[in-house]
Amino acid sequence: NRTIYIRELLRDYVLFLANTGIRPGTETRYLRWKNISEFEKDGKLFLQIKIPRGKTGTRTVIARHSVRQYLQRIKDRFPDLKDLKFSELANVDTFVFRLRDGTIPKDLHGAFKRVLEECDLLKDADGNQRSLY
Repeated sequence: NRTIYIRELLRDYVLFLANTGIRPGTETRYLRWKNISEFEKDGKLFLQIKIPRGKTGTRTVIARHSVRQYLQRIKDRFPDLKDLKFSELANVDTFVFRLRDGTIPKDLHGAFKRVLEECDLLKDADGNQRSLY
């Protein structure tokens, strides 16, 4: 069911955005597995995310290693990726944010808005409408 696939991806997408500062839309639309790598510094693990296209062109984002769990859930939805180690994803040239059936959602903003409406959270305490951005 496409709605289930969208909501499943939306959960990890929102958590990824909130924990990386990456902008929704263009910066995530073109993100591929090969753009993400892990590294260690001072005994701590981090993710390096190379944004291929965005508002300001290309850029690199460093994220806490905890973001990996959201990417792991996405990866595990695909039989061809599930058994790969995270380091092996550097050779995978497929989009990260796609549905379980392999399709790329045109836009997750509408799905996010519907979830907020269902939870009566579309507007904040001041009456301003929330958005995915």
